Amino acid sequence: MEEFYQKGSILITTTHYGEIKRFAELHPDFITAAMDFDAEHLTPKYRLLIGQTGESNALWIAKKMAISDQILGKAQRYFSDRTYDLNKISVKKKRNAKNEKSETVEKNYYKGDKVFLLEKKISALVYQEIPLSENVKVYLDGEFIEVPKRRIALKFRAAELYPAEYDLETLFEDFHVRKERRDIDRGSKKAQLKLRNEALKRQQN
Repeated sequence: MEEFYQKGSILITTTHYGEIKRFAELHPDFITAAMDFDAEHLTPKYRLLIGQTGESNALWIAKKMAISDQILGKAQRYFSDRTYDLNKISVKKKRNAKNEKSETVEKNYYKGDKVFLLEKKISALVYQEIPLSENVKVYLDGEFIEVPKRRIALKFRAAELYPAEYDLETLFEDFHVRKERRDIDRGSKKAQLKLRNEALKRQQN
């Protein structure tokens, strides 16, 4: 500030540093100003106070935010005593037995889980795990395909996507097949007639 002043510059300086405030108070060609602050509600009042210097509200705000008195006391002491605690400590990371156990457990997939096929770069739905193998049957574009577990990644569990009472079987049926099945379940005469006609055709063949 002094260097620029001596070169004839006009300065506007903002700071929290006390020595700069003190310099402005002592110099006859500088004038101080501060922004008014509501310490009770921790909000600015958006009012410029000419001829004043603002106080830092950092410790006041910290106290209002329930920072411990021990920390505040140490911060206050450092304003005048710069003897910092520079002792190095060693922190050992605690081993989380629960996490270690979960990493060793083989990942299982369940009907309705949404997975990402790593080779095809597309999402699919799990239909079932293939017994006695490391493969999973998934539903993709109206077809069931078998893929190795190592080539899929879990995106969402079925429990995250559907309510508990949801009939997951409907996810793997064509819309028309699902509609026909529901028509039969509710006793639709049209659907029953279609079934009889199909049965007659099979007998004739």
